[in-house]
Order: sequence, then C-alpha cells, then structure tokens
Amino acid sequence: MRIHTYSQAVAEALRHFTCVVADSGIPEYYALCQRISRSPCDVMIIGLDDPDIGRAETEPEAQAVVALHKAWQCINREPSVRSERFRDACSCLMRIGEPQLLDEHVMAQDEEHLSVPSRLLRLRDPSMRHWFAVLLKRNERLGLPPYPINLLASICQIERGYLPIHAAGVIRGGRLFLFAGPSGSGKSTIAASSLESGSLVLDEDQVLVRPLSGDRFTADAWGYGVQPCNAPLAAFFSLLQSEEDRLTPLSQTHTARLLLERHQDIMTAFLPAETIVRALKSASAIARRIPAYELHFRKSPDFWKLIDERFPA
Repeated sequence: MRIHTYSQAVAEALRHFTCVVADSGIPEYYALCQRISRSPCDVMIIGLDDPDIGRAETEPEAQAVVALHKAWQCINREPSVRSERFRDACSCLMRIGEPQLLDEHVMAQDEEHLSVPSRLLRLRDPSMRHWFAVLLKRNERLGLPPYPINLLASICQIERGYLPIHAAGVIRGGRLFLFAGPSGSGKSTIAASSLESGSLVLDEDQVLVRPLSGDRFTADAWGYGVQPCNAPLAAFFSLLQSEEDRLTPLSQTHTARLLLERHQDIMTAFLPAETIVRALKSASAIARRIPAYELHFRKSPDFWKLIDERFPA
C-alpha cells in the first residue's frame, strides 16, 4: 500500500505516526503497518488544509486531489448540513469515489451527523481503480486513521480471494486448525490450552484464510501480527463452552454461514455488494473443502484428545 499525502502537515503527522510505531512497538499499530505492506493499492490522504498539487505524480491524481479537497473542505466549513453547497459537495465526493463503508457517518466541527456515507472511497476513474481516498476528520492528528486503513487492507485481501475471519489459529502436527467464535467464546482459552499441550499458536484473534494449490487452504496471522503460514488447513471449529468435550459435525451450508459471521465480526455488514459477494464465494469454497465441527469444550487441553482422534497424524 502506497500512502500519498498532499500537505506538509499531514506528511509530518504520518512521519510522526511511523516513528511512534517504531519506538513504542504497540502491537496494534505494528500489525497495522504490516497489513499496509501487504496491501497492493494506492491511498491518498485527504486533509482539511490546502493541498500541494506538486506532490501528485499524474494529472488524473492531481485532478482527484483538488476535487476531493475542495468538497471535503466545504463539507467541514459549511454551517448547515441542509444547505445547497453542502449537498453539492457531498454529491461531488460520491461522483469521484465509491463508498467502501456504507453505514459510517462523518462528524464535522459542529459534531452534527453528516450525510457522507463513508470516509473511505474507491476512486471511480477507470485509470485509478486501485486507488482509494481516506478523508481525515478535523480531530485526527496521526495522519493515518487506523480503522479505515485496517478495513482497506482487508478489502485488498478479499479481492485476492482471501477471507479474514475472527478466529484463533493453532498449528499441531504440521497442520492448521481454526477455532472461531465471537468475543468471549473462548479463543484465548483455546490458544492457552494449546500452548500447554505443545502446539504452536499462529494467532489467537484473527486469521486470513487463503487458498493453497490442489484445492487446499491455509491461513496467515492477521490479528496481533501478520505472520505467513503454509501449514494446510485441516479443520474449522465453532466454539461452544461446555461442561464436556464433544464434537458435532457441521453441514457445508452451516459452515459457510459461520465463516461469514466471523468474517463480519472484523469487517462490517455494510461493505459494497461486490466485496460481500467475493467474501461469500471464498466462504463457500472453504466450506466445501474443509471439515467443520461444533467444538463443545471445557477449560482444559483435553479437547485435543478428540481432535487428535478425529485427525490422526
């Protein structure tokens, strides 16, 4: 991901952000920088100060920057959200870029909810279809808002045929097992118990499922870090805390639905239709090829006895 800035203030804020990440080692920001490095797209950061067009590399880029800045400045300076100028500026944004987060409302200086569908836009110009724009709010001083950038990094992976999901990944016996569930379902407990039993935890929060050759899949870490993995995915488990350890097979349809639910945990249900369709296709392909189960488990590593019996080395 190449990030383009068009004002000295935003460029300085971005450099400061990079230095803070390098010096502090904050896991969330470190992982964000890793996701940026793996995302094949260009992103223009649109602030509220006047742009330096000399930073643009092409004429279409310069034209988009000027139009986006002008519209975004008008939206934030216009005292009334019902004015014709405000509506014209919003229409201008939507003509230039396609919203990538359809339920977001942008806050202006007066903190009224504005009718801008998204701060993350994909440029509509056919020559710039891999370009995105992020609109900075007035109170954002880092120059790189984490949520839109994280979302964009995942969108780039979805377009490659990958599927980010809310799950823990554990490598055992050279194979990868995924344990999925909403927050509080026990992913961290599974990860800790797996370490006790001698397994390797890839990530305990998010993974990026991707295809391997020969109708196989694997998953990279995509939560607290971005670590590649080539161990073949052996099974998917939906977590249910219980008083006993038990496995219940899931149908392909049920598995695909659960994969999409865990995908939406970390994305949103309000992405553009084409992005949702790609995620659905990926979830369906995974469900057709990977066995899945409900895993009823206690707070003990004993659940691995069931898995080792079902999937002998």
